[in-house]
Amino acid sequence: MPFRHLVHENAQDHTFEVLFRKAAIGATEEAAEVYLISIFEDCNMCKIHTRRVTTIPNHTLLARRIREVRG
Repeated sequence: MPFRHLVHENAQDHTFEVLFRKAAIGATEEAAEVYLISIFEDCNMCKIHTRRVTTIPNHTLLARRIREVRG
């Protein structure tokens, strides 16, 4: 349920009322999870490439940059 609250909270920023179907919330949550997992996978690849044990913020920035070029 926390994701549903996040979506509704963001929707309140608009001047008009927005209603969401349960299926739409579920689909949005699934898409967000897939996106975040792919970003984490790219961060992990950057970490492995630099022979580090932990991920640093630069890995996240690089992964997002690579996605912008690809996407």
